[in-house]
Amino acid sequence: MHSLVLPVLFFVGFLFLNEPILKNAVLGLCVGYTSHLLADCMTKQGCPVLYPITMRNISISKITTGTKKEYIAAGILIVLVIGVSVLFPVG
Repeated sequence: MHSLVLPVLFFVGFLFLNEPILKNAVLGLCVGYTSHLLADCMTKQGCPVLYPITMRNISISKITTGTKKEYIAAGILIVLVIGVSVLFPVG
């Protein structure tokens, strides 16, 4: 099930870690999982990111999988994730 519960738990764990390598790994998991959820929410079907509160799929865009729009959106998302990781390094 795609939900924000797991990245929130990752982030809470991140706050209590003191080892820089572990902090980087947990933050990477959190960012990667959240960007995956965002990408799923950009499809027509959407994603139930508020599970277990609601099973309703949330869709913020109407991109069809396998189209040129999907590849452009994925490229933009990759550039944003890399940019944030370069601008805000951990440790």
